Amino acid sequence: MTSDPAGISCGSSCSYAFPAGTNVMLSATASSGSVFTGWSGGCSGRPGNCQISLSAARQVIANFGLSPNFNKSTPANSAGNQTLSPTISWGSSSTASSYSYCISKINPCSNWANNGTATSKTLSGLSLNSTYYWNARATNSAGVITYPNGSQSNWAFTTGKLPIAFNKLSPANGLGNQAASVTLTWGLSTGAASYSYCYDTSNDNNCTNWRNNGTSTRVTISGLPARSTLYWQVRAINAFGTTHGNNSITSYWWFKTR
Repeated sequence: MTSDPAGISCGSSCSYAFPAGTNVMLSATASSGSVFTGWSGGCSGRPGNCQISLSAARQVIANFGLSPNFNKSTPANSAGNQTLSPTISWGSSSTASSYSYCISKINPCSNWANNGTATSKTLSGLSLNSTYYWNARATNSAGVITYPNGSQSNWAFTTGKLPIAFNKLSPANGLGNQAASVTLTWGLSTGAASYSYCYDTSNDNNCTNWRNNGTSTRVTISGLPARSTLYWQVRAINAFGTTHGNNSITSYWWFKTR
């Protein structure tokens, strides 16, 4: 605590004899790891300085408390390929009475929501292939707000995306005179965890007999009926959804057997 005019300058306790009628301004500065929580005695409230006019001896107390220090945990800053329902989490602080969090596509985020005493929050309704910014903060019993990692800076993460668009390759669309055994091939789709394919004899841009093909971009189908038209489609799949060949669910190709 320090005073203006000079006279008071101390850590835990001190006194000074000012002339009667002196107007004294007291200032309180917290040391590292603590926060100023307010005045009591001859002054009250926080924040700000304490100003008193001395007509008699006065006792003023500056109160301090531990700052609720903690860190953000997950997702890690700049993490990618996150689910659309990730859980953000942060460490606990023994001096925190509650926590709040914010999440936004705009940096910095400002839509703070109370999270009680919980140190994690599972989000929902996020968009594919989007960057989100998030933060948390702790409040102690004195109403002091502290941000994690010693900074108000937000962390960011990016959600995953669908497999990249790709095209079917062979047999070419509308090709005739094919054998009873045909190899279907298609291009690589970045981000695909697996592929599946289907074929039938109905020209309705739809089939239900989808077969898993793992990570291979080709498959040989055999035992096809002679003098028939076959319609086929392929799709790439990952945890975030499905992308169909030629980027259309109804883009079925066909070929004819001899």
